[in-house]
Amino acid sequence: MKNLWERLKPEYKQIIKGHQENYDYSPQALEVLLKNEVSFTHLPFAVVYDLFTWTDVSFTELSWRDYFGDRFFEDETKVNAE
Repeated sequence: MKNLWERLKPEYKQIIKGHQENYDYSPQALEVLLKNEVSFTHLPFAVVYDLFTWTDVSFTELSWRDYFGDRFFEDETKVNAE
């Protein structure tokens, strides 16, 4: 089973990596936290908030599905098939 960092869509991974060049802690900590978790629903709200923040997603853009991670992560069945 892939961790959340591995399942993170490339466009969001690239945005987080870009922030890592300008900030010293939070985007790096987010990467570590995502590498240590396999289920979006197990993330604390603070980490979900950081995910929204460090991927430059505005809260006004979010739909109800985004709160389940659909916007950010590849479908696990698709990832496992590769």
